Amino acid sequence: FETLNYDSAVDSFEEALKCQRVLADKTRLNEEEVCSLLYKKGVVHLYKNEYQLAKPCFESVVYRRRKLKTTDLKAEAAALYCLGVAFDSLGAHKLSLSAFTEALNAWKEENGENDVRCGYSLYWLGKQEFNMKRFDEAVVWYRGALRTFKANKTNVDYAIVAKTLELLGKTHEQLNDSESALRCYDEGIRLVRWKLGETHEFVIDMLCRSGHIK
Repeated sequence: FETLNYDSAVDSFEEALKCQRVLADKTRLNEEEVCSLLYKKGVVHLYKNEYQLAKPCFESVVYRRRKLKTTDLKAEAAALYCLGVAFDSLGAHKLSLSAFTEALNAWKEENGENDVRCGYSLYWLGKQEFNMKRFDEAVVWYRGALRTFKANKTNVDYAIVAKTLELLGKTHEQLNDSESALRCYDEGIRLVRWKLGETHEFVIDMLCRSGHIK
């Protein structure tokens, strides 16, 4: 997996799962390991853009973890998050919205609303609302994501922050709020130039959007 040989990784995880299932029938004590292997297998399928294969892996992890008396809430939230990504890529935006909402609630419960992973979930929630043309709701989620990112300045991917600003700007355009859209693009351009470089693709994208409005 770490050497990017994804096909080999899937085969290895599948063999490990077969062994664990045999042991599970005898001991009933290794469900945590099964969940871990299923999660890793699902992540590999995501990397390979095999979303239809990734989805049942994460669904199984969530189902199994909820049956455990003492489960790792962070691990369940991670599986829900990845399930949301798979649903989004399959165009199942309502199901994706549900998965990201559950992931958000789990991370809030575990570490509070300023956990950076809450910000990532809010970002994806905004994308689902946008894709379903619920633009007012998308604005709320995107702004929530930005607030969370700003509370985690030393522990955040600035490319995601810039993308959130760009998508928030596009959402304001859909709401015919050109002034707010321009503010988002201007802030995004300044951020990208500062953190990611003058020639980053986001600079070009947001300059084009700004020029279109002006």
